[in-house]
Amino acid sequence: MKKLVLITGIILVTCTIINAYATTNDLPQASNSQYEINSTESTTVTEISEEELFIIKQINGKIAVFKENSNEPYITTDTFISNLPENDINRLKNGIKIYGKDNLRKALEDYCS
Repeated sequence: MKKLVLITGIILVTCTIINAYATTNDLPQASNSQYEINSTESTTVTEISEEELFIIKQINGKIAVFKENSNEPYITTDTFISNLPENDINRLKNGIKIYGKDNLRKALEDYCS
């Protein structure tokens, strides 16, 4: 029984490590809701001002990401804003500023899942 618990623990740790390495790729050729964004380990307040600024908005009723001062979508998704709560819809219509790729990834996971 102890061997079974030990083997299960080893398999679990191995899967966690593999998953961590598999999800840290560079930015994608984003289309639809498929995207991966390279994340940083930690962000301090002083680093935020140096990070890229992204704006999450709606385009044609779907969630899209724009880089600062760009009119072309950087990432587009298949997530319709009509599926979101009213508060989120209003924020997306005005544009949501996101600093850094890691924060962008987290925000997209929240809105597109």
